[in-house]
Amino acid sequence: MEAVKDTYCYSPESIGTPGIWGVNVFDYMLPVFIGQLLLVIFITRVVSFLLKPLRQPKVIAETIAGMLLGPSFLGNFFNEAYDLMPDQNYVLLDTAANFALTYYMFMVAVELDVRTIRGMGRKVLIIAVVGMVLAFVVSFTSAYALGLRPDIVIKMPGFPDPPANSRADEKVTPFLLFFSLAVSVTGLPVLTRIITELKLLNSPLGPLSMASAILNDMFAWILLAVTLAATGGKDGKSVSLLVPLWVTLAGAAFVLVCFYVVRPGIARMARRTPEGERMSDFHLGIILAGVPATGFLSDLIGIHSIFGSFIYGLAVPNGPLTAHLIERMEPFLENMLLPLFFANSGFRTNIFTILPLWAISSFAAVVVLSTLAKVVGTIIVAMFYSISFRDSLALGFLMSVKGPVEMIILNVAIDKKVLRGDMFAVILVTSLITTALAAPVVTLAYIKPSKPLAVYRRRNIQGARPDAELRMLACIHNTRHVHCLTRLLDVSNPSKRSPIVVYALHLVEVAGRVSSMLIMHPSAGYSDHGRRHRPALPYGQAQSESILAAIEGYEQHSPGVSFQPLTAFSQPATMHEDVCSVAEERHASLIVLPFHKQMTVDGAMEEVGSTAVRPVNLNVLANAPCSVAILVDRGLGTGVTSLFPGAHRASHHVVLVFIGGPDDREALAYAGRMAEHPAIVLTVIRFIEAAAPSRSQSISSVTDVENAAALLADAELEKERDEEAVNEFRLRFVSDESVVFTEKVASNGGETVAALREMRSSYDLYVVGRGHGRKSALTAGLEEWSEIPELGPIGDLLASSDFGAKVSVLVVQQYVEKELAEADWEALGHNGPSNANRQQRASGFNSGWN
Repeated sequence: MEAVKDTYCYSPESIGTPGIWGVNVFDYMLPVFIGQLLLVIFITRVVSFLLKPLRQPKVIAETIAGMLLGPSFLGNFFNEAYDLMPDQNYVLLDTAANFALTYYMFMVAVELDVRTIRGMGRKVLIIAVVGMVLAFVVSFTSAYALGLRPDIVIKMPGFPDPPANSRADEKVTPFLLFFSLAVSVTGLPVLTRIITELKLLNSPLGPLSMASAILNDMFAWILLAVTLAATGGKDGKSVSLLVPLWVTLAGAAFVLVCFYVVRPGIARMARRTPEGERMSDFHLGIILAGVPATGFLSDLIGIHSIFGSFIYGLAVPNGPLTAHLIERMEPFLENMLLPLFFANSGFRTNIFTILPLWAISSFAAVVVLSTLAKVVGTIIVAMFYSISFRDSLALGFLMSVKGPVEMIILNVAIDKKVLRGDMFAVILVTSLITTALAAPVVTLAYIKPSKPLAVYRRRNIQGARPDAELRMLACIHNTRHVHCLTRLLDVSNPSKRSPIVVYALHLVEVAGRVSSMLIMHPSAGYSDHGRRHRPALPYGQAQSESILAAIEGYEQHSPGVSFQPLTAFSQPATMHEDVCSVAEERHASLIVLPFHKQMTVDGAMEEVGSTAVRPVNLNVLANAPCSVAILVDRGLGTGVTSLFPGAHRASHHVVLVFIGGPDDREALAYAGRMAEHPAIVLTVIRFIEAAAPSRSQSISSVTDVENAAALLADAELEKERDEEAVNEFRLRFVSDESVVFTEKVASNGGETVAALREMRSSYDLYVVGRGHGRKSALTAGLEEWSEIPELGPIGDLLASSDFGAKVSVLVVQQYVEKELAEADWEALGHNGPSNANRQQRASGFNSGWN
């Protein structure tokens, strides 16, 4: 006898409630749906917070939240509350979840750019194909061998065998296809989340695994479309043998229309938008309306609606439009609607399954075997391409994570009645466990080698030889920052004897996570046609091409400078992590940051362009693994005849303001490099405190005495370091007429400002230390009036409009290690402060560095 479909009565009065007065609000659909949505969001946030120490992706928290609200917990332990929900509300919830999923897959496709894979070679394709094929074959054959079928039931003792289902055999092949496809895919969004949280974007492993996952997901969608076309109608009924052929042909036509008709139309609308402005709401509405429209057409063809929205998203041309779409849609979609889908998957999961124990063990074993096959296959291919075993192992586990695509395939299988909810529960729980293990295993397996970092001791300029190679990381947000950088390089004396290696990091803001990656461009060498080969950039950034062209042109005419261009696509909140990671991995001694304000035509300084420049600067200053410099450019190098060797002397005047402290000593070391340039005249102005303040007042206890002694010891140590650095500098340039050394005496901040104003129009570039953590009477009171603390009191004064002269300023902050400070104490013969004050003294040296 054929089963009767569930039927629900609909009444317009059952949607909204007239209030809580005399009625049961749980009898009305809208308040129950809103309550379900709020409960899902709340439980998801709680579970996500609890799983945060374990570094688990959000999708696991969302699925667990659905399990807690489904028959596994709420329905089992609080059945009364579970029964309060009207049955039709679960249909409404399922509909809303699938609608959210349609837009989610559109957003995933919008963020993807297949062109980024081309620069990684054939190994990305081989890794993706081999891992997926092995997992598919192992799962299909093992599931068939273990006798897993869609009609598994329990044979109860004392009861006759269940009647044979003549149609069950027809569902075995679709069941095995959906099951094998689901357990062989890689969850791209989950993988991206793990890579971001483990800070692997800047490692070779991050882009390689994400590119392979992109291909893996694309193959999964193609196979899903073919499987849907080959397994008959959506209700599981048999159909004509010609239907799969028609579905395949119609699907191919749909893809061609999207790419050759829809894509040019969207590109035409994007071109009509003025550069720098956002697309109008009218055009944006047309694009967003295409998501349900393509989903509807895909559903009519016979393929799931998510396939249509995914292909439509791929057809949207990359550019500013994609970033605008992600910025507008992603927060609401990810935080409000998308949790409904994963929670709905949890609703379908009942861990108190009715499957026999052997079936539960068999399903779990097949998932584990498939995962191991994918890991082993990935390791073999990766090692074939000369990737170390440790990196190959980490790559294998990254490629084994599961995500939304697996849940989508399993949900489609349930809708087609080839998979039951109890089977779904076992598969989902086992997949969640294997995915949850990925992050810890990758953390243990992918440990960065300690040897290269151990020899990375030159984290500042002062500790290096004057003629040593300078490794510099330069942050670039727009084309103008390239010109600021090249002007600074001009005065930094790059030469073959003392070269400068510049890692030019172009920081590009993205609203999503899928495209968050680091791209390394060719550093040298040209193609057969004489032009450097540049891989295609995500989002088709014309600005990135301009930056690369400007860097290439400068490098050709500067024999002492070599560039390694990089492009980092990340969110503004995590940009500083990319900067610090690249600086540490490339063993940089200095990070050069652009000032967040730029000089306008009338000479004023205004914040133009991205608002992320200043937050990135502040975060880098607080977390940098080496010294940092901020360049306030006001036409540095403008009007200079030439700054290359052979030019006449006295063409550019640089002044170093030295007050004392680690930052000023680092600025002095950098100025010493500039002084080697034949076209530079350097003036070193050292400010000396007129009378040292008394440090022995208000000592009323033993603790005060110890603190005062520690402060005096710190001050004496700093003075000794300052004297040593200044004496070495003077001895080095004692016979060089282009280096002028003067001293000025001041007793307070006001006299220091007055002395600086007297010489404000005499120099082109001021080099100063940030003075972070420095306490000096020479700058007393200036901090209170400082508008831009990251420049320090002196740098803020020189960069302000109140100074009266439009000069360029380079503010330097030195990296100081705690262990280095301790060693210096012992080398100078000090016993050091007491243990109680040792940490306080060390924090004075290192605040903001480590």
